Amino acid sequence: MALVQIGCNNMKISQLLPRQHGFTLIELMIVLVVGGILMSIAAPSFTLFQRNMQISSAAGEVVQGLNEARARAIAGKAPVQLSPRLLGVIGDGVKVVARNAGGGDITSLGFDAFGRLISNANVVMASGSVVICSPDAGNETGRSIVVSRMGRVITSKVANPSC
Repeated sequence: MALVQIGCNNMKISQLLPRQHGFTLIELMIVLVVGGILMSIAAPSFTLFQRNMQISSAAGEVVQGLNEARARAIAGKAPVQLSPRLLGVIGDGVKVVARNAGGGDITSLGFDAFGRLISNANVVMASGSVVICSPDAGNETGRSIVVSRMGRVITSKVANPSC
């Protein structure tokens, strides 16, 4: 610690006093509290974003599976069903449900040798849909994939889908 000399003409008092570097404990505590508040605000949004990305990824896999099943059915001139691993609960709580035109749940979707949509009993359907959602969350956006009789696939977002 330096001594302050009052009678010195060529030095300032600030030059004689030691400089302190760093942060005080109060400043560090304020930064931690503000950071904690920001994290508590951001965490639910990140969780929702992560769940929507899982739903979106599952929708992409189902669309790819539908397109592949239709192409294989036409090329092989034989009925092809959608892979069972794409229906049911996949990943971390993402549910995929296949439905017929009347809204009833069905266990499988596929295509016949002409590329027409069929159910698990190889019966040609007017149309079908696949709903992708998260059953453990309340107000999230899900995906609906509508498949026409001739195999055209249309994907759309739906609010509060029913699983």
